[in-house]
Amino acid sequence: FLVCDHDPHPQVPPGDYELFCTEATVYRDPGLKVWKCRCRFINPMLEGFPEICGFMNLGKDPPKPPGRRSRYRREWTIANAGPPAKRQRMSPRVFKNKMFIVAVDWVQPTQHDGKPHNEHTRYSLVKEIKELACGGVIKLPSTQVHKSLSKFGLS
Repeated sequence: FLVCDHDPHPQVPPGDYELFCTEATVYRDPGLKVWKCRCRFINPMLEGFPEICGFMNLGKDPPKPPGRRSRYRREWTIANAGPPAKRQRMSPRVFKNKMFIVAVDWVQPTQHDGKPHNEHTRYSLVKEIKELACGGVIKLPSTQVHKSLSKFGLS
């Protein structure tokens, strides 16, 4: 008998949100055969707000340094509060534990097989990191932040 072992994908209305990045990981997507950076975001100020991911394409094997016009470099520069120095390593750790203003939207209108998503299969993604929010620092009492982050095993 088949049993679903996944939580439903997050569904939040498209718009700009102030979200906290809990994780930034580089991995190779086996299906698309490209390297990606996945950032996980939560809203520690809203109880029940789902975790939403954002993905940045890093290219084919092996990943090359991000180009000047790449999304990764643009958003890394926002997270770093400045451009990288020559030969500086552009680690995804720069995103972790910071608050951002991000644009959230629905996933692409079609699935991998080319069929359109319906209201039950579409889900929300962070499409763009727009800016650091309040200097990237959370402005909440530490107990509230700890309580919010502990739900995700991050405290």
